[in-house]
Amino acid sequence: MKLFGEETMLRKALTSADSSDLRSEDLDPILHEELVEKQPLLSLFDVEQAKGKTHEYRKIASHPKGWFEGESTPANAKKGTYSRETVQLKIMRNWGEVTGFNQAVTAADLDMLAQEIDLSVQGLADMIEWSTLFGVADDYDWTGDAYQYSGLLPTIYSEYSSHVHDAGGTITLADLDTMIDDIDYRGTEGDPKFLLMANNMKQKIDGLQTKVNIDIQSAQLFDGRITMGTYDGLPIFKTNMLKPGTSAVTGLATAPGTNVTSAALNTEYGYRVASVTFDGECVACAEATITPTANYSVVLTWTADDDAYSYMIFRESASGGEGHALVDIIAAKSYDSAGTVDGTIETWTDTDFTLLTSYTGEVVATETGEHTILLANSSNRNGASYLGMIDSMGVSMENLLSYVPLARTKDSYDFMLKSYLAMKIVNPALFSVIRNVTIT
Repeated sequence: MKLFGEETMLRKALTSADSSDLRSEDLDPILHEELVEKQPLLSLFDVEQAKGKTHEYRKIASHPKGWFEGESTPANAKKGTYSRETVQLKIMRNWGEVTGFNQAVTAADLDMLAQEIDLSVQGLADMIEWSTLFGVADDYDWTGDAYQYSGLLPTIYSEYSSHVHDAGGTITLADLDTMIDDIDYRGTEGDPKFLLMANNMKQKIDGLQTKVNIDIQSAQLFDGRITMGTYDGLPIFKTNMLKPGTSAVTGLATAPGTNVTSAALNTEYGYRVASVTFDGECVACAEATITPTANYSVVLTWTADDDAYSYMIFRESASGGEGHALVDIIAAKSYDSAGTVDGTIETWTDTDFTLLTSYTGEVVATETGEHTILLANSSNRNGASYLGMIDSMGVSMENLLSYVPLARTKDSYDFMLKSYLAMKIVNPALFSVIRNVTIT
């Protein structure tokens, strides 16, 4: 492990003659390098220098297209729309503690502390991967979690659901071609793009391609450290956060709430709830139904999943019958005024009973064994990138995270790794998702 080396800055900081403390300016570059190595998404997506802890950028709400018109007619077929978006960088941090740490540093003490730092970096790397895929703030159509930033899947589900496909069966290469066709806009052909899928899904796709293609098509990234398989020249990033997870929510129940005017009387509504944990989206729980006979809202309750970071709420009406469509994504944890987790959320109220007559283009709940595949554009001009490298005062810095020593107690050494990070997703039309797809 690099942090254990005799000549590392970590050892230098510990044994420096002019300081008895670990110094952030010595450790931050090392930790930056470790984080990038542990989390390849930080190399697939550019990390841009944020202009401040609140960053503004231009967002493309639809891909611009031309049209024919007479010389004196107004621009009544205008398609390109733009807006200014702001994103607040979110604090990501991890605490570490090494007990039995003495000021008179020995090799064993150093190794113990280095291992704890290394594991803390891994914890932040895992958080970045999860939030890149599933993070959901309150800046789109979802209730979300103000302490997170919105990742790729919730953004696409909200902003460009026409690029979300329900495969409803075994993966084929034609499914992947459909995803590529979705985002093949002229002018973006040369943008860096990549596919994200579970390892066993990648193995299935490898088997669908010819032996010649497997031998020829590979992508070597990150200065030779990682070699990735490809499809149609697009690198495939493997993440088991997109594999199917077993149902984790139990005890779902429905009850009438307060009066609303949008309820459809004598129409049965069915609900399902799915946990989103660090292992990804779980299969939604068994359905709970209710038939309003008066104009009231519906209150859902369930048993909290302690491992959940968010919940996906799905609903169907009797007029649909083809599946349960996503209507909200909510936080799984509650917070006090300081942002500290102080409980769990296990209820949601439905007040908007828009009847779903067709599930075309809707995000439908997954069943056992069903995967999700994502195709992402990682151009910082057109697609997605990270924003960061800002310290606690909003001042630019060169590294993604900071090492912060905390108050020391006897025979212990506490520290915190801290990073301000968010995602910038410029044009949601440059992403495509396949859900409900199996490998058998």
